[in-house]
Amino acid sequence: MGMFEKVAQKRLEIAAQKWGDFSDAFVADAETIYVETVPFEVWGGAENLVPFLQAYIGVVGLLPEDCYAIRDGFDRAAGVNPLCIVYRDRPEYAEGRTRFQERLKRWPL
Repeated sequence: MGMFEKVAQKRLEIAAQKWGDFSDAFVADAETIYVETVPFEVWGGAENLVPFLQAYIGVVGLLPEDCYAIRDGFDRAAGVNPLCIVYRDRPEYAEGRTRFQERLKRWPL
C-alpha cells in the first residue's frame, strides 16, 4: 500500500467511526468512489497544480466522466495543505495508481 492509499484508508476509518456504515441503504447500482489525498510535499502548491494533475490523470488514466472534484484540502488546525482528487473508482484505476506510486519513487521530492 502506497503513501496515498495509507492516508486515504485512515480518512475512511475516521469517517466510518463518525458516520457509521450506510452501505445497507445504498441504491443497487451505487458507484464506488475513490478519494486520493496527496500531501503538499508531493503536489507542491498552485504553481505545480496543472503539471501534477496532468501527470496523475495521464498515468492513472482517469476519464473526465469519472471525476467528481479536485480540491485543495487546507486544514487550518493541522497546518497542512493536501490535494484531494475524488473520482468514480474502476478496477483499471487501481493499476494506474500503482504505476503512479512507482513513478513517484523515482522522482526526487
